[in-house]
Amino acid sequence: MPEPIIDGKVYLKTWAALVALLLLTVGTAYLHLGRLNFVVAMLIAFAKATLIVLVFMHIKWGSRLLRLAALAGIIWLAILLVQTLTDYATRAGVRPAPSVPGTEAFNLSTPPSSTINAAAHTPR
Repeated sequence: MPEPIIDGKVYLKTWAALVALLLLTVGTAYLHLGRLNFVVAMLIAFAKATLIVLVFMHIKWGSRLLRLAALAGIIWLAILLVQTLTDYATRAGVRPAPSVPGTEAFNLSTPPSSTINAAAHTPR
């Protein structure tokens, strides 16, 4: 199946829409909407991603198989994100393991103890 010839105006309109969405993103960053800031930012990001996928990846003019492949990728990404966020959400009560004697050199949160024999490093 030959690729359709896309008019250059489609790309210019898409670019203009992406620039407008970018300006909208910057503008909403200065608004104090509380918890809605995140929601608005994600909606704008979703709109930008949709434009890019449909136009620049030619999903809009592609075959049903290409659309199915793109949808499968999005579903797989959603599965991985849900599993990652579920794992992260269930780690609230997990405490770090107790330190094992002899591994103080690997603990970067506290300064190293002076376990070096001072007599071995005195000048002769």
